[in-house]
Amino acid sequence: MKILIAAVLISAPLAAVFAGHPPYPTKQTSSPPIIIILDPGHGGTDRGGPHENGFPLAEAGGKRAYAAEDAYTYDVAKRIERLAVKNGLKTAITVTAKNGDAISEIREPDLIPAHTRMSYNLPRGNITPFRNKKGLRLRLRAARYIQKENPGATAVWISLHFDYASSPKISGTKIYTAKGLRDHPFVKALEEEFRKNSLSYADKGAAKNPVNDRNGLIVLKEGWIVPRVLVELGNFRNPRDRKLMLSPRGRERYARIVFSAIEDYENSLRGKHI
Repeated sequence: MKILIAAVLISAPLAAVFAGHPPYPTKQTSSPPIIIILDPGHGGTDRGGPHENGFPLAEAGGKRAYAAEDAYTYDVAKRIERLAVKNGLKTAITVTAKNGDAISEIREPDLIPAHTRMSYNLPRGNITPFRNKKGLRLRLRAARYIQKENPGATAVWISLHFDYASSPKISGTKIYTAKGLRDHPFVKALEEEFRKNSLSYADKGAAKNPVNDRNGLIVLKEGWIVPRVLVELGNFRNPRDRKLMLSPRGRERYARIVFSAIEDYENSLRGKHI
């Protein structure tokens, strides 16, 4: 398994963590405000994928080239952030790329972005993530801090990953959620948006149930935010999914699908509170 900053009208302590990013107006609705907490998978010493450098690409000049999962999940997260802020929604991110925040225009067969060093968005110093459970728990700690700094907001936790499934015939998006949240409105909206875009989970072309709430993923099992999901956006071993991951247009497509689900969920909340 393979982790944006700019918050909207955030409080002073959190603003200090997110220094350098301007405030944005919050959309005025009668529903509770929503804060979207994005958790782009991996980072630091853990590049994601089956190899320490990420997903294997091809030989390049006698050297093996790799796609770093953390760089691409961060890119998708930044795209979701841009869409959310543009539409007046509040966002935060669990980690920051210390060597650049800009959305990448890396295209296949260009090589991967420079090694991305991540730091957790916590109030007391930066902690470099690493490949063990302590790092995963630090993500949860960052999310809890963000949530506490936004009292009264409805938090949505979205952890972003890409998969490296056993077969290239497995394609599409898997949605992992916590036990009991399979039928949550946001989970259902996310499932529907990927289905409408023909990117739902499939094996050998046959549709499979994309939602799994019977897992022990620590960021879901030990979390507290409702709703919370971990999304495997695609299978790197599948040619179509790999092309989407490595393409700016493909990553923008993933971001727009996720944001559409966020909008659907926000609209459902607004309908309950008008």
